[in-house]
Amino acid sequence: MVAPSLPGYGRSDKPATTGWGVTRIARAWDTLMVSLGYRRYGAQGGDWGSAVSGALGEVAPERVAAVHLNLGSVAAGTFDDPTPSELANLEAEKEFQRTGRGYSALQATRPQTLGYGLTDSPAGQAAWIAEKFRAWTDHDGNHEDAVTRQHPPVAAGGRAAVHRPALVRGTAPGRPLRRPGAARVARRAGARVLPPRPLTAAESRTAAVRFHWQGGRRQPDDQRRTLMSRHVQVTFDAHDPRALSAFWREVLDYVHPAPPGVDLPEGADPFAAWDEFLERAGVPEDQRTSSSAVEDPEGRGPRLFFQRVPEGKTAKNRVHLDVRSAPGLQGEERMAALEAECERLVALGATRVRRFEPEPPLSAGFIVMTDPEGNEFCLD
Repeated sequence: MVAPSLPGYGRSDKPATTGWGVTRIARAWDTLMVSLGYRRYGAQGGDWGSAVSGALGEVAPERVAAVHLNLGSVAAGTFDDPTPSELANLEAEKEFQRTGRGYSALQATRPQTLGYGLTDSPAGQAAWIAEKFRAWTDHDGNHEDAVTRQHPPVAAGGRAAVHRPALVRGTAPGRPLRRPGAARVARRAGARVLPPRPLTAAESRTAAVRFHWQGGRRQPDDQRRTLMSRHVQVTFDAHDPRALSAFWREVLDYVHPAPPGVDLPEGADPFAAWDEFLERAGVPEDQRTSSSAVEDPEGRGPRLFFQRVPEGKTAKNRVHLDVRSAPGLQGEERMAALEAECERLVALGATRVRRFEPEPPLSAGFIVMTDPEGNEFCLD
């Protein structure tokens, strides 16, 4: 098990530069795991660690096997038929907004002032932390069940508080986060408060059914979708993963992702950056070109992953890609657009196989091609 501390927290040093947000920390964690020799690993996180561990699924999906989070949030809203438990939790949220967010506002806006005060006063530091143990744990009115005199919480207020703004700036509320297995969840802005008491099993099951959201509003029963809607990664077996990935990058107008923790300037060679990164990580030279990937820069299309295999292609594809090259066009105008794209791709190494003429209403016409390693696809 590897348990790193966030920059500026615990045993980690204070960052020498700004910009250490959630995504950058996630890339640093992935770099750490690769440098330790882990080619595949899982991630667990709570509180800010839940944001970082979740982001790991976005920055390194080919290495992150799974993510487990013990802090999640659901945007609160208004229901037509709220249950008593939901009404109680909404009231708890309102109370938290009124009386429970002071610590967050101070740490996000005046962390240095707070940090000096807490570092200078051991009693103040203990009270600052113990109050949160009292407010956020189950203790049935006995505060020493939340934090005992024998084992008081220990932290350095200046170190922890001073870096909260960097973490806040590093998040992007509302932006979809891709998880391992290409699942996607919607992350929303605003503070969240957990129920003031544990949910019963029945309430947990009810919450799992009731809290389905789309566009920030509760949907009718017949239109609800789970937040963890599934997406796919398309994996190609290949003889030369890098060359094949470069071809599909041009076909789809995708990009090669930068190595973890590396800011790749526009126009830089991504393969050179990966070679340097893998060399630093101790990956043998003959394994550095064993895989490659391309991604949609807008985050909508599937990620394509290319892995080197010893065997060659021996049969026709049972699954292939349809490349939408003439959306909205019909007849000869459509076929002319497909022909132009076909000519471009042939110049990149593709092979034209056959043209199928329009046959309304069953087919609008398409062109079958193969990529440089013989994988069939259609210009559609």
